[in-house]
Amino acid sequence: MNFFDAQSEQVVIASILLKEENLLKCRDEINDNFFYSKLLKVLYTIILSAYEKHHSILVPVVLDKLLKKSEISVDIRRKYSYLIDKYQKKEVSDIEFKMALDSVKENYLKRRLIDTMSYITQKIETDDANSIYSVLEDTLVDGKLVLSQNAIIKEGHIQDTEERLKLYDDIRADPNKYTGIPSGIIQLDSLTGGFQPGELILIAGKQGSGKSILLMNFGYNAWMYGKNVVYFTLEMPKIQIERRFDARATAMTYYKIKTQQITESESSDFKTKLNEEMAKRKNIFYIVDMPKMATPMLIESKVKQLQKKFNIDIILIDYMSLMSQNSKKHTDAWESTLSIANDLKFTLARASNIPVVTPVQITSAGIAKKDFGDDYDISDLALTRRLADPCDTILGLKTDLLTRSARLNIIKYRDGMGPGIQLMCDFDRCLFQNVESENNT
Repeated sequence: MNFFDAQSEQVVIASILLKEENLLKCRDEINDNFFYSKLLKVLYTIILSAYEKHHSILVPVVLDKLLKKSEISVDIRRKYSYLIDKYQKKEVSDIEFKMALDSVKENYLKRRLIDTMSYITQKIETDDANSIYSVLEDTLVDGKLVLSQNAIIKEGHIQDTEERLKLYDDIRADPNKYTGIPSGIIQLDSLTGGFQPGELILIAGKQGSGKSILLMNFGYNAWMYGKNVVYFTLEMPKIQIERRFDARATAMTYYKIKTQQITESESSDFKTKLNEEMAKRKNIFYIVDMPKMATPMLIESKVKQLQKKFNIDIILIDYMSLMSQNSKKHTDAWESTLSIANDLKFTLARASNIPVVTPVQITSAGIAKKDFGDDYDISDLALTRRLADPCDTILGLKTDLLTRSARLNIIKYRDGMGPGIQLMCDFDRCLFQNVESENNT
């Protein structure tokens, strides 16, 4: 099967000759390979080249002159001239253009998939699996870009205040309805309203500072509030995350849970507390043990698979620095890191409308900032300060295990800034909490 729609391809060409807005959209979203017709493939290239040179939609007579300068036969040139003249007289509505462009994209992707499957079938017995998978991955990445490229989430005139004013009234009447996913840190939730849908949140700190334990606490607190949590672990096996959760839920030390060097009475109390916590809630805390160097695309695919089974309120990834970029196009470490962050933000958090939280490492200069008063800043993010670009919130974490104290400073917050936050930490019980809550534990 060839998978092409001749009429849609012609409508797209006609549309870009009629309206500059359509031409710019096509220029940004498709190339000549999207056309199955060789005639239209070349015509599309000529029209775009002419536009790039003259920065305007060209009338048929000008395009005809450009065709005469090109190295094509007189017969073919006449065909192009006829088509241009015909298309510029055609009427195409905005909805017709959109439907035609979607059809051209859809058929292009189907042809790509057919070609890729044909390649795999031919090479499966002779080529190594990595090279074959690389071809498949490139096709999938290309497909995702085509399907998501320049997708408009919402649009409208700023003058249309009715919807906004109605929203503001609703927020005043029922503020809890618009609260994000609670972190459990009072000052942080007060400032941010919780982790909001579509946000990317980073926890920055040195190795051993408790970033993963804080991440677990964010997930545990969300679960306690009745939210469904998915925890992706690249660093530790699933059982280790489960032990941390059990330590946080029962207040028994991680070491005792791991070794089970406890009395019969302690074992009975532990089981009772854990079962009671589980019985209180029907919401989900789901752990996925991922391979090291997993890509954002792999995580996104797993999220989509899980969403068919239950709603997901927050995604935790432990942690971003262990991930690999979707494609091999970036060789520099900083470019690769930025690519991963962009994918986590735009193709995972924003596309799924779910907050994503993940820890990252800091630089040696950041590690040297040992005093609680010497807060981290964007320059302390490992590999590149541009990592902050796609992030909505970046939290800097410092801990002092001798005093069981911690400080969380807000390196970046999309809607403003806030003060440093003092916390109490207990790594034995996998716990971070507000200082004022310590006496209630």
